[in-house]
Amino acid sequence: MTAGGFEIRVAAVAAHLPTYLPPLGDQGFDLLYRERLTVTLQVSQSESLADVQRRAIAAFDPQIDMAADPALRAPVDRPYFAWFHEPQDEVQGLPGREGRWQAVRDLITIDSDGLARFNREAEEILYGDLLRAAEADLLEAGDPYRPYVVLLHPQGGLDSQTRSKF
Repeated sequence: MTAGGFEIRVAAVAAHLPTYLPPLGDQGFDLLYRERLTVTLQVSQSESLADVQRRAIAAFDPQIDMAADPALRAPVDRPYFAWFHEPQDEVQGLPGREGRWQAVRDLITIDSDGLARFNREAEEILYGDLLRAAEADLLEAGDPYRPYVVLLHPQGGLDSQTRSKF
């Protein structure tokens, strides 16, 4: 922890939904962690996951590829997924990890009163809640000090509203 908060190193994941221009558009699943675009942010425990994601996205400055199929041009206005660095990302990239990401609403976190919380939007999840969850080994996978910003649109039944309809 520094005087301004925690240092968080955010890495980008972007593929074809939507299609971004390079260098962000080159941040597909095959890249090793050390080859990814990253930004280092100072984050306080009271800053939300959404705030951190927005700050990282602004730093990456995503540009949509207007030559892409129009169905693949809609920018991501907010990430839907929560995904954190794991040691194997250093040597094998992300293939095979696609099933390990979570919808933000599925994160189990621990609030400042020590209560487990879930089914919250990124705007409601404080970064301190994520750090406490990691300390209690409740994060499904990864290091909250090295999150990914996953700039992909949700597909299939990934959000809880879609799942609840079936």
